[in-house]
Amino acid sequence: MVVDGILDILEKDKSITLNAGEFYIVKSGVEHKVVPRGHVKLILFEPAGIAHTGKVKAEITKESFDRLEL
Repeated sequence: MVVDGILDILEKDKSITLNAGEFYIVKSGVEHKVVPRGHVKLILFEPAGIAHTGKVKAEITKESFDRLEL
Protein backbone atom coordinates (compact mmCIF):
# COMPACT_ATOMS: atom_id res chain seq x y z
CA MET A 1 0.00 0.00 0.00
CA VAL A 2 1.47 3.31 -1.05
CA VAL A 3 1.37 5.88 1.75
CA ASP A 4 3.16 8.67 -0.13
CA GLY A 5 4.55 9.00 -3.65
CA ILE A 6 4.15 6.96 -6.83
CA LEU A 7 5.19 3.33 -7.27
CA ASP A 8 5.31 1.22 -10.44
CA ILE A 9 4.99 -2.57 -10.26
CA LEU A 10 6.30 -4.32 -13.36
CA GLU A 11 5.15 -7.82 -14.21
CA LYS A 12 6.07 -9.74 -17.38
CA ASP A 13 2.92 -8.75 -19.26
CA LYS A 14 1.78 -5.54 -17.56
CA SER A 15 2.70 -2.46 -15.56
CA ILE A 16 0.70 -1.13 -12.62
CA THR A 17 1.07 2.43 -11.29
CA LEU A 18 0.05 3.10 -7.68
CA ASN A 19 -0.55 6.49 -6.09
CA ALA A 20 -0.90 7.36 -2.40
CA GLY A 21 -3.79 5.43 -0.84
CA GLU A 22 -3.75 2.63 -3.44
CA PHE A 23 -2.57 -0.97 -3.19
CA TYR A 24 -2.07 -3.97 -5.47
CA ILE A 25 -1.90 -7.69 -4.70
CA VAL A 26 0.79 -9.60 -6.60
CA LYS A 27 -0.40 -13.19 -7.04
CA SER A 28 1.76 -15.89 -5.51
CA GLY A 29 4.56 -17.03 -7.82
CA VAL A 30 4.36 -14.04 -10.18
CA GLU A 31 7.74 -12.48 -10.94
CA HIS A 32 7.65 -8.72 -10.46
CA LYS A 33 9.83 -5.68 -9.97
CA VAL A 34 8.94 -2.71 -7.77
CA VAL A 35 10.14 0.66 -9.11
CA PRO A 36 9.64 3.83 -7.03
CA ARG A 37 9.28 7.18 -8.81
CA GLY A 38 11.46 9.20 -6.49
CA HIS A 39 10.81 9.01 -2.75
CA VAL A 40 8.03 6.55 -1.83
CA LYS A 41 6.67 5.48 1.54
CA LEU A 42 4.81 2.17 1.55
CA ILE A 43 3.46 -0.55 3.77
CA LEU A 44 4.19 -4.09 2.63
CA PHE A 45 1.80 -6.87 3.67
CA GLU A 46 3.18 -10.41 3.37
CA PRO A 47 2.37 -13.70 5.04
CA ALA A 48 4.94 -14.88 7.58
CA GLY A 49 7.57 -17.08 5.95
CA ILE A 50 7.54 -15.43 2.52
CA ALA A 51 11.08 -14.94 1.16
CA HIS A 52 11.11 -11.39 -0.22
CA THR A 53 13.92 -12.24 -2.64
CA GLY A 54 12.48 -15.63 -3.59
CA LYS A 55 15.00 -18.45 -3.49
CA VAL A 56 17.88 -16.05 -4.22
CA LYS A 57 20.20 -15.07 -1.35
CA ALA A 58 21.41 -11.50 -1.86
CA GLU A 59 22.81 -8.68 0.26
CA ILE A 60 19.27 -7.31 0.65
CA THR A 61 17.86 -10.65 1.90
CA LYS A 62 16.53 -10.34 5.45
CA GLU A 63 16.42 -13.22 7.90
CA SER A 64 13.99 -11.50 10.30
CA PHE A 65 11.32 -8.87 9.85
CA ASP A 66 9.68 -6.10 11.85
CA ARG A 67 6.20 -7.03 12.97
CA LEU A 68 3.20 -5.00 14.02
CA GLU A 69 1.58 -6.72 16.99
CA LEU A 70 -2.10 -5.93 17.38
